[in-house]
Amino acid sequence: MMTTNLDRVGVIGGIPAGTLLRFLNNSEYPSILNALANERNAQVRLTWLREHALAPQFHATLMCELALEEFRFYQHRVTVYSLSIPLIDVAYLRALQDYSCCRNSEGRSFLHEAKIFQKQYMQKLESEWQEISEEPIEFSLEQIRALKDRRLRYIWEVARATNLGELPNPRWAFMNLQRQGNLDMRLIPTDEWISCRKRIVRKAMDKLSENVREEMEVIQARERALSLQRDRIIEIQEEVASSHTSSSCCSIS
Repeated sequence: MMTTNLDRVGVIGGIPAGTLLRFLNNSEYPSILNALANERNAQVRLTWLREHALAPQFHATLMCELALEEFRFYQHRVTVYSLSIPLIDVAYLRALQDYSCCRNSEGRSFLHEAKIFQKQYMQKLESEWQEISEEPIEFSLEQIRALKDRRLRYIWEVARATNLGELPNPRWAFMNLQRQGNLDMRLIPTDEWISCRKRIVRKAMDKLSENVREEMEVIQARERALSLQRDRIIEIQEEVASSHTSSSCCSIS
């Protein structure tokens, strides 16, 4: 793990920065979140998360915490669609990858837990948005395109980290399942993590490709409808012009 300038500050939320890095290496997110919650300096919290939540390891829990911290730092709609939602969406992908590495005695993975994880953080984001605005979180078409572009960039980076084997230990997902009473869960062997996570990325990319294809079909249908409307307008214009010419001829005679 690379040491940054912030790691050399000394203490974050009452916890030595070096200890936080050890927590990070072991995916001990509850301990990290406690330290960040106790850190009163918002800039320190934000900077630490920016330095450690994303590449090269992409920690799902910390990506969601970064999404919230970014919004708290700049409480504006642009933060929601350009950072917060894309971060939470791709953290869901990372959570899927990590939960897929946990199996019960029947070989079953509890992938629905990743959706619960995403929903919880989206609810937190919506709640914090409602504290500053009575308007719902809605976006223009341009903003939606920006959101999708940022999300796709994050997914590409996660796919690259997956292929390079840079993602962290999925132990946090295993511990979550254990705390919920799923005591027969186990982590699959380490040498299977990459292949398991790659399958999740491939499924995500297949779904994105399908969504793009459907959007293109909608756009093409709209273009055909607009083309028909244009042709009809031209026909009407020609009819009007023809009618006007006929009227003029009759008037002259």
